Amino acid sequence: MAQQSVAEKIKSLADLKGWNSAALSKFSGVPYNTVHDIMKGRTGEPEHDTLCKLAAALQVSPSYLYEMGPELAVIESDMDVQILRVVHRMDPGGAERLLLYGKGILEALGQ
Repeated sequence: MAQQSVAEKIKSLADLKGWNSAALSKFSGVPYNTVHDIMKGRTGEPEHDTLCKLAAALQVSPSYLYEMGPELAVIESDMDVQILRVVHRMDPGGAERLLLYGKGILEALGQ
C-alpha cells in the first residue's frame, strides 16, 4: 500500500468526520482557501502552524500528518488538546526537548 501524503491524510481524516473544506476551515481556524487548496493537492506541504491547527481540529497529532508511517496518534481528551496547544506555541527546539523528555519518562515507566 502506498504511503499517503500530508494532503491525502488531511482529506481522509476530514472525510471520516464527514467534513468538507468549509467545515475543516471552521473547526481549525485555517482560512477556507488554504484548506481547500491543501485538500485538493494544489499546494506543497503546509506550514507547521497550519498543520498544527488542522491536526487539532482533526484530533490527531501533528506528527501523524508529517510521518509516513501507518500509526495514528489520536487525541483522546481535552487535556491532550491543551497540551498540544502549549507545545505548538513553543519554539521547535523546546518542543523537541519536551518530546524527548516525555519519551524518557515513558521508557522509565516501562511503557
